[in-house]
Amino acid sequence: MKLVDMKPNHKIRLGVILIVIIVLLQGGFALIQVQKLSQLTNSMYKHPLSVNKALLEVEAHVNAMYRSMQDIIASETPQALEDAIQVLEQHEQHVGKDFSVIHEKYLGDKTQVDQAYSLLKASETIREDIIRLRKSGFRQEAMHILNDRGVTQLNSIFRAIDPMIEFADNKAIQFLTESQSQQKSAMAWLVFAIITFSGIAYSVL
Repeated sequence: MKLVDMKPNHKIRLGVILIVIIVLLQGGFALIQVQKLSQLTNSMYKHPLSVNKALLEVEAHVNAMYRSMQDIIASETPQALEDAIQVLEQHEQHVGKDFSVIHEKYLGDKTQVDQAYSLLKASETIREDIIRLRKSGFRQEAMHILNDRGVTQLNSIFRAIDPMIEFADNKAIQFLTESQSQQKSAMAWLVFAIITFSGIAYSVL
């Protein structure tokens, strides 16, 4: 039976069925796209953004540790010395937690993380030497180690961290680009579906 020969009530039923199909298809497709966008957003937060945040916190705490070493050397009383050491230890604990996050979530080469962490651990010996000398009253010798070995190790740590920050930034841009592409694809398909099925429904009615 041709559409033109159909009774009006049959055409109305067919039109309603087509409208229901359009709504279901649009809803199903929208749900799929929402899930994909949610996964991309979740991936962006769980990986590059959290890693980038942790890496920047590592840099901040490492800088703070260097300032704590200066405070240790400059301390004039035993209490001031102990207070500076306590602040140093707090920053060390924060760095350890940040590296746990980085090692778990970093999507790049994990040997980069291991290298940076090894450099950080190696700096403990320098800090221990400085504290030992300061407690023994050798302030100038402690300052010399900080300005020589300490600065060299500090720069090495930052050089190891910078490529990971760059990788995390690029990964975040990649996820954002994919998210935007999904949005454009969803809108294009939605417009196509509306025009196509609306045209079919109009021809039936």
